[in-house]
Amino acid sequence: MDYHDYEYVSNITIGTPQQHFVIVPDTGSADLWVPGRDCDSSCKGKHKFSMKDSSTFVHSKSRWVIKYGDGEARGVKGTDVVRLGGENEPQLVIPNSVFGIADHISPDYKTDPTDGVFGLAFASLSSIKGLPPLLNAIKQGRYFTSLYQTFCGNSMNE
Repeated sequence: MDYHDYEYVSNITIGTPQQHFVIVPDTGSADLWVPGRDCDSSCKGKHKFSMKDSSTFVHSKSRWVIKYGDGEARGVKGTDVVRLGGENEPQLVIPNSVFGIADHISPDYKTDPTDGVFGLAFASLSSIKGLPPLLNAIKQGRYFTSLYQTFCGNSMNE
């Protein structure tokens, strides 16, 4: 999707059955988080993850807070199947991925067209304290059987 070069986004799904999210890949953070069904009004209009609707979800009950230069997100931690790519696209499937389920996001993110953030940085930067999904895929050897790539163009036709 093209938001006039403001940001680039990707589709992912989480859980079984798959729940769809639009995320912003972020090289400056390590964590994946999406809004949860229990998120307050700060998540209005966003896709929300339902823990109870995923048969593969494992709740850790520990809490997290991620602070960015322009706001923060906070919530609970869990583990589930993360798939890079939308339901009808080729997907890189990453079982047992740690991610955050936000119950609050800063007001600045309210108008952002994305649901959450997919951190691409080193695990040492994790606020959720888990192996980031992409590093988890490498650890599981999944990068040999699947390919994920991103092209950042400046036109909706690219």
